[in-house]
Amino acid sequence: MSVVVTLCLAYVSSYLILFRRGFAQADEWNAPGFYFVTPRNETTWRINWCLSVLYYPLIAIDSALGTGRPLGSEPIYRLSPGPENTPMTA
Repeated sequence: MSVVVTLCLAYVSSYLILFRRGFAQADEWNAPGFYFVTPRNETTWRINWCLSVLYYPLIAIDSALGTGRPLGSEPIYRLSPGPENTPMTA
């Protein structure tokens, strides 16, 4: 029983740490959504996606309580030939 409690505490506390860091970064960038990991390349986008799946129950609870912020989304990358992993610009 104590193992389950310890795992639950680790799950919630790791979410809160990453969540607060993501909020601080979103505020710094004036972004409506947040990222668990600073998005720099395709690998960090994948890590963000994995973390959003892992923490989905807590994200849903946070949003339902009105205390959360939506997750940031991945940029749309070029579909035509060009430098790989180059975000489209308006």
